[in-house]
Amino acid sequence: MRRFHSILVLSILSLALPARAEDWYVDALLGSNANSGSAPNQAWQTLTHALANTPAPAPGLTQVVHLAPGTYDAALGETFPIVLRNAFQIVGDQGSAVTLLDGGGAGAVLRASHSHFNPNNYIGPLTLVRGVALENAVLGVDLFSGTLPIYLTLEDVRITGMFSEGVSALSSCGWGCGSIVLALTRVEMSFCGLGLHLRNSSNSAASSAALVDCIVRDNQTHGIFQENSSSILSCSRTRIHGNGSHGLWVEPAASLGPTYTTLQDCLVAQNAGCGVRAEYPTSGNPGLHLDLLRCTIADNGASGVDAYYDWLGNSQTTLQGSILYGNQDDVHENPAAASIVLAQYCDIGDGDFAGGLGNLAADPNFREPLALDYRPAWSSPCVDVGDPATPAGRDLAGAPRSLDGDLDALARADIGALESATLVATGPAHSGSNLVFEQWGPLGGRGVLLLSRGAPASVPLPTGFGDFYLVPNAFRNLGPARVAPGPPVLRVFGVPADPGWIGKTFTFQMLETSSVAAPAAAWSNPVRIVVLP
Repeated sequence: MRRFHSILVLSILSLALPARAEDWYVDALLGSNANSGSAPNQAWQTLTHALANTPAPAPGLTQVVHLAPGTYDAALGETFPIVLRNAFQIVGDQGSAVTLLDGGGAGAVLRASHSHFNPNNYIGPLTLVRGVALENAVLGVDLFSGTLPIYLTLEDVRITGMFSEGVSALSSCGWGCGSIVLALTRVEMSFCGLGLHLRNSSNSAASSAALVDCIVRDNQTHGIFQENSSSILSCSRTRIHGNGSHGLWVEPAASLGPTYTTLQDCLVAQNAGCGVRAEYPTSGNPGLHLDLLRCTIADNGASGVDAYYDWLGNSQTTLQGSILYGNQDDVHENPAAASIVLAQYCDIGDGDFAGGLGNLAADPNFREPLALDYRPAWSSPCVDVGDPATPAGRDLAGAPRSLDGDLDALARADIGALESATLVATGPAHSGSNLVFEQWGPLGGRGVLLLSRGAPASVPLPTGFGDFYLVPNAFRNLGPARVAPGPPVLRVFGVPADPGWIGKTFTFQMLETSSVAAPAAAWSNPVRIVVLP
């Protein structure tokens, strides 16, 4: 049932974008509200004017309002909060680094609400905001529904410096029962009073928030607060760190429906309170379902996972393939009302559950936790001992699951949010710059680095040394060099300052000495490089 809810939400939120009705243009620097807004050279100057003067799209279509780089604020003529419109897409074409909505201390930067008293601001599943930064207000995105649902997709959005909450999503039963469906992809919520606040007081409509590749950091109180019940929170490949209280706080209400919370391939680290706190009500029986899959929960000031309930009801927690280490108490539960129904293939530092179902209790040997680098280093006990049934996918950093991190010529998932790779590119390859590799491996080991044109093979060639991802008989030998267990050996290559190289794709792979592979050597993971300007 828990997975059904998660799959249902993700399926709804991943629908293909519809055809567009029209494109409209806004330019803070060169536009004028006396223009038509129909072309870049006829751009309006303010988003407020654009939303007020653009006609509603036909059913099933959207209006796309393009924002040129610049600062959109009250001095320019913006009126805050900017009220979102149904089936409108607000798009900063050059991204959030150069396109800023400055609320000037207003109540909210963006707002959508629907209730008995405000029935005309219906926001449907085609509504989207992309490529902008929101700053300097009480709330970044303020959503309220008391009747019809509100849907909103945020992509490539940076929300920072909000006095209260980065994103506030409140649904309730008033003259009807409302719900909110949020999809956040590559959204950063930082330096706010609270990052994301998902509140639901409706017992007949489940609100939801799905976070993918997001960052929730350095907020004054909690990173994420999932309050009351009848809600679904799903976080995938999301980093929650440095917050002033709990990284994630889940607090159901006694009188409402069940709460579902899933963290998958996430890092929850260095929060002042708990990494994850699941607080069960003292009465009622709503149900709290918390699932942590392939997460790293480390170095939090209180418990890594606090699932201590005075009485259990139908609440339950599962821990699968996760690292819980360096917290004040890695796992906190009540022996008289044990809530953790399954723990398998986990590294839990305080010794809970060690010795059974693939669990262990050992220092995971993180590479550089002070720099928030929680990859397991060479010879970490978490490498290649995760669940052998781990599905193919991507880890927190986008690396494939699974890699051969111990060079035994057999790929298997690691425990935790991040896979251990023996060949790592430390940054992008820009034309005319240096490309630097980290080469990890056994003490005294060596590796031969190879290169071929194009992307890694979608179906690698099986060999006695493991999977080979380069083009057979069409690769270049870049020569041998040392590897090391840490710090790694750095290998530097110059990228030609040639415009003809820009956009070209190359794949690197290294054949390393190994004491655990049968032929005494194994292939590293492949590394795909695209030459950038």
